[in-house]
Amino acid sequence: MAVLTSPELKPAPDLSPVPGRAPRRIAFHQRIGRWDVKASPYLYVSPFFILFAVAGLFPLGYTAWVSLHDWNLIGGKGDFIGATNFADVLARRASGPRCATPSASSCCHRCPRSSPGSSWRRS
Repeated sequence: MAVLTSPELKPAPDLSPVPGRAPRRIAFHQRIGRWDVKASPYLYVSPFFILFAVAGLFPLGYTAWVSLHDWNLIGGKGDFIGATNFADVLARRASGPRCATPSASSCCHRCPRSSPGSSWRRS
């Protein structure tokens, strides 16, 4: 059986700077080592965040920008109209459901296209 003995307690060394002596400077390679330990995890993860921004956030931002313009698929960007597109969509939903079928004969009785002489295209 091993016997454990407690070591003698020594007084703590005096860490105050010696008077008349300049404080010790850290060497360049020690600074590089410290920077490497602190920054390398961020450098390893940064490619993911760059790809996420390009493949995820850019399309979302571009879609939001397009939704605020009067965009034409053939002509491209039109005038800035703000939230008018969103107001139109909400007004359509408030007026009732629309049928998905283009022919008036198979349309439901509540759809405005089922009335005689109505066109299935919106004007």
